[in-house]
Amino acid sequence: MTEPPLAGFHPETQYPDAPTPIVRWQGQVLGRVDEHTYLIELFSWMDGGPNGQQLQSIVGMSDWTFYPTADAMKDWYEHEYQPRVRDYEFGVRA
Repeated sequence: MTEPPLAGFHPETQYPDAPTPIVRWQGQVLGRVDEHTYLIELFSWMDGGPNGQQLQSIVGMSDWTFYPTADAMKDWYEHEYQPRVRDYEFGVRA
């Protein structure tokens, strides 16, 4: 593999009943396997600990948001994302 890990990423998904796109995962890119595939590590929402690794096609990463540092990702989450989803009931479908 090549390239050092990026500090963090998250992809978002739009749900019909959600007020904003919802973050699906959080993690970091560990390295490039080949020109089309990267190894990523996912992190738990509960405690932030490692929650598995998987191979990911670069095509599937095209709409992800990447952060240069863990602090930048945390800042976005606390100051931009949390206020947008504060009243959304995750997992509750009408």
